[in-house]
Amino acid sequence: MIKFLLQASAAMLFTLASLTSTTLIAQDCVTFEFPNESGEATFNSDIDVCGTNVTWEEPTVTEDCGGIEVSIVTNYEQGQFFEAGFYTLTYQAFDENEVLLGQSEFYLDVFDNLVPVVQGEDVTQENPIDFPQYFDGPDVLLSGEFSVYELPNYTALDNCAGEVDGIVEYTELDDNTTLVTYIFSDGIQASELEVLVYSNVLNCVVFEFPSGEETFNSDADMCGTNVTWEEPTVTNNCEGTEVTIVTNFDQGQYFEVGFYTLIYQAFDADGLLVGQSEFYLDVFDNLVPVVQGEDVTQDNPIDFPQYFDGPDVLLEGDYDVALLPSYIALDNCAGEVDGVPEVVELDADTRLVTYIFSDGTQASELEILVYSNVDFSSIADVLLSNVQENIGMSIFPNPMTDQATVKLNSQFSNNYSVTVYSMTGKVVYTDVFVNGDNQLNAGFLSSGMYTIHVTSGASSSIERFIKK
Repeated sequence: MIKFLLQASAAMLFTLASLTSTTLIAQDCVTFEFPNESGEATFNSDIDVCGTNVTWEEPTVTEDCGGIEVSIVTNYEQGQFFEAGFYTLTYQAFDENEVLLGQSEFYLDVFDNLVPVVQGEDVTQENPIDFPQYFDGPDVLLSGEFSVYELPNYTALDNCAGEVDGIVEYTELDDNTTLVTYIFSDGIQASELEVLVYSNVLNCVVFEFPSGEETFNSDADMCGTNVTWEEPTVTNNCEGTEVTIVTNFDQGQYFEVGFYTLIYQAFDADGLLVGQSEFYLDVFDNLVPVVQGEDVTQDNPIDFPQYFDGPDVLLEGDYDVALLPSYIALDNCAGEVDGVPEVVELDADTRLVTYIFSDGTQASELEILVYSNVDFSSIADVLLSNVQENIGMSIFPNPMTDQATVKLNSQFSNNYSVTVYSMTGKVVYTDVFVNGDNQLNAGFLSSGMYTIHVTSGASSSIERFIKK
């Protein structure tokens, strides 16, 4: 007879080098056979959570102990929450005298599913879809011999571990060139940043660009264009040494939509790097993704083509992001783009949800208001109550330049709390208004779309306005 029990114990961390199943057996009459021959199972963390609830496939238990009663215990429970990390799952069989009759181990690997994102000026991501953990950094020029202590510092941001420092590994390519790799690990996932370091550099050739970057728009019905930029002024201070200038892109070549780093380098007759500078070319497709969906409207399509309005959403019970509707946008170059929601809590039962649709160079936004704790059985009464309690509000002119009039009207109140939110959900303005005309001074606001939320007791009203 076999009985299954749960025995709680602390999580046992292990290294990847120890992924070999071990078995400690006393009388060897109970064996466990897990369905996964690799001896481990992997799980990804839930979205925005550094862990997940884990359920694994139970092993097959074979008992040949002569009919004695056998109890099976494990150190973890099916479905419990595991933080990101590595765990050893242990199954043990005991007789009634607590003599160990068999034991086996299995490994549970919970990944946070996101690698640390390298931060720093001029850091670019190479193949972000296929290889999200690899980044490119700017070349580094060192005067004199190579020294690891003169290297720039880089950090990465991880969704679970926070800020992660880079650990340096380097390989000497020749007497004057070293490949430096920064490794950023959160304990589970790792990303890498590569830079080329040139030592013994005279740095006597200087490039001066008219500006730090140039932007270009795609040709009509195309996702790119032929790019021509203004050449830099070159100053040679190498005491009569003849230098050769090379670049990584050619004038007039075709660039697809994206961001590019244009590099100018100067070499002497011996091939030694004596100067370098970088310039940025940004190619935009010039059209934002167009949000699709029933009841989606575009606000000011001429001045602000990237902003859209969606229908209000009523949720029965507490707010749950999993219950939000899904939206997509169609982009002329990227095709179908999924919306990524950003949520701002306006009050206990009201949230402003902004969906962001990005094609990599342009982005559009869709806003909806989500009301939770709504009782659908009495939705007619709720709507009637809203009609009775809502505050009448109008804003003019809209779009505004520096100032607008906000007209409020309610038979239930005369004093209102006013909050203005940016498109990112940041509070940028608060005030107290009354019935009638109120002046909204918006001269300090940046150009863009804003949301004004007016409340008084249980009554409220929300509108959007545009600051030119």
